[in-house]
Amino acid sequence: MKTLLSRLLLWTEDIPDNLLAKSDLKSKDRLLKKHTKHVIENISELLERYRERLDSLATKNDLSIKRIEQAALIIAATHDLGKGTIRFQRVLNSGQRDYEYFHHALASFALTNLVTSGFRSLHSFDENVSIEGLVVISHHHKLDANLFGIDGDGRDHTRDRIDWSLSYDILTLIKSLISKLNGVISEEKLNHLWNTFLNGQSGIIRDWYACADFVGNALSNPEKELFIFLKGLLISADWLASGGYRNIPPIVKPQLLLMEEGKALYFHQKEAAECKGHLFAKLPTGTGKTELALNWAVSQGKNKLIFLLPTTSTTNQTYFRLRRRLGLFEQGIAGLLHGSVKLQSEVLSKGQVDIGNGFNLTYTVATIDQALLAFLNYGHWELKRVNLQNAAVVIDEIHSYRGYTLALVTRLIEYLTFNNSRVCLMSATFPNVYVEHLSTKLGMPKLITLHQEIKPKCCYIGYLDNNNELWKKVLFAVNNKKKVLMISNTVEGACTLYRKAKDMKIDNVQLLHSQFTLKDRLKKEKSLGEEPYPNILISTQVVEVGIDIDFDLLFSEVCPMPGLIQRMGRVNRLGIKDTAEIYLFHPSCGSDNIYKQDELSYTLKNLEKFKEVLLTTDIIDELVNGSVSSLTDSEYQEGIILLKRIENNKGIAHVQDNEDALTRKNEYLKIEVIPVSLYNEARECETLIERTQFLVKIPLWWLTSKNIQKCNDASTELGLTVVNMDYSAEEGAKKMIQSGVMPE
Repeated sequence: MKTLLSRLLLWTEDIPDNLLAKSDLKSKDRLLKKHTKHVIENISELLERYRERLDSLATKNDLSIKRIEQAALIIAATHDLGKGTIRFQRVLNSGQRDYEYFHHALASFALTNLVTSGFRSLHSFDENVSIEGLVVISHHHKLDANLFGIDGDGRDHTRDRIDWSLSYDILTLIKSLISKLNGVISEEKLNHLWNTFLNGQSGIIRDWYACADFVGNALSNPEKELFIFLKGLLISADWLASGGYRNIPPIVKPQLLLMEEGKALYFHQKEAAECKGHLFAKLPTGTGKTELALNWAVSQGKNKLIFLLPTTSTTNQTYFRLRRRLGLFEQGIAGLLHGSVKLQSEVLSKGQVDIGNGFNLTYTVATIDQALLAFLNYGHWELKRVNLQNAAVVIDEIHSYRGYTLALVTRLIEYLTFNNSRVCLMSATFPNVYVEHLSTKLGMPKLITLHQEIKPKCCYIGYLDNNNELWKKVLFAVNNKKKVLMISNTVEGACTLYRKAKDMKIDNVQLLHSQFTLKDRLKKEKSLGEEPYPNILISTQVVEVGIDIDFDLLFSEVCPMPGLIQRMGRVNRLGIKDTAEIYLFHPSCGSDNIYKQDELSYTLKNLEKFKEVLLTTDIIDELVNGSVSSLTDSEYQEGIILLKRIENNKGIAHVQDNEDALTRKNEYLKIEVIPVSLYNEARECETLIERTQFLVKIPLWWLTSKNIQKCNDASTELGLTVVNMDYSAEEGAKKMIQSGVMPE
């Protein structure tokens, strides 16, 4: 590799200084010469980091490691040469977007194909198209039929969009590149390459159309893996160069975490730091699971730390905690990744958040959905697949995933173990069936539990079967200066409780659920982390995991046992109080859309056995294990079927159908909308990303033709769906239809 690397770096000096790679005057890599050199250097470093994966790919594809290294370096050298078209350079110099020109990657594809045709093919399907060319043609776009100009009407517009006016500089540059390859491929082959290029463009266009055939499943599985690896490397190296990042930093050294915020580590945290392999951590809330995971991760000697959690809220909190604990405040080191991260980074946090797209930074905290999409051929799936290799991956709250989603999580874990990554699974409620199911994928990992029984934190008092009794208990607790947590299974149920508390004139009551705008929800979550706490917090399942709060009493609707144990973890969290009282009351209307009736019945029936008994960890284990008997049900099989369909039919193509990109299945679908009462605020925003801060996620069945049609013009204006419904920062979205007309 060193010979070819040195030649390619020398060749970049031949790239003329007047050729641009970026239009932005502030870009650190504006010149094509600098950008190409930095991408080559980055991909060289990445190849060293994935040495074991290289060996595996070479064996599977009957190739030498040297041949794969050649492919990666030539991809890096040629991926942006298509920017040398006269028209594209005119666009970059003017700074104005020209929507008529075809994308530069199409021209780069032709040039990459030209150069790589002098090497042994990486596949056996079609000699006219190289895998290297496929990587280059799709490195900015989804690899699907639309990339080749085929519209929904079936007509092909590619020929109308071709502008092959390569500048003389690029022609000279190609000849220079070919000459630099002398000694790597034969002189006879070099001459053939150059003559092919000079003999017109018909062959290039033929290659372009042949490329479309690869969008299906033409490649074998080993060839597909090679494509994914090379494309992931290119995108990673390209993004790092564009961001001005050079030497990719390794994970922080273990000795930096020997203390937990000034305190000596607990025994179970030290045990995790000494574990060199996969890990299960079954620990109650308030026992330092996050610090345990960090100590484990930095001891594994891997390329990256990826921390995966079930919700946006837990992801946000863990991200800021990780940055504080590891001192990761330098830009481009630690990234946050979830569905709303762009809005949070660019609008709400004023640049205080780095986006961890594709897990490309050294540390990334993300919702688990972002990792699962890598196996549904969605988003930057190839980049994610590469970055999930040789990584330390923490999956917290593993008990949260059942059925369909658990099938996807299982596939993720299989991929991680196969690709030299280490996995740490954590939960406060780790049912035996999960341990048995996942142990088969991880090869009997180390299991860490508390070595010493902690003082029981909670005591179940009883079931309150009428509202008068419920509110009598709540009012008594508030009057005695107790902080009360009330949890409903549904948003409507939580709102009903909130209105009742306000009607009773109880001061300092706060409501939290999933149907607030991201802006309002972040404000509420931030205030919960600051004392004084509200007298009553009324919430839904959103507080079950991750939100670091500590109340005195819990009043919860009946819910499945694992969820109830998580809810109990929000009271007497640190075990400072003697005990916290737990009361259950009747589940709200709509709970059966979220939970199975037998799960609710199990909780009420079995918890009664331990009425007014301190809930030890042994009792909690007994309750949780009895509530989860099987994991591989029909919903689990549904996830397996989806994964097989994508693996067998999609090939290297990007998934187009959003239903195939679902990471979780609910009984009812949700949609993001802007309530009409927020329309005036949204229309004042200059960009689409700013307007998204007013989106609210609501059940699809809330929508009717009436409350959509009245807002058609507003939806067209904003580029987002506006519906005729009300919203308040106090209660969130309200499903009743507003009377009247659109606000002016």
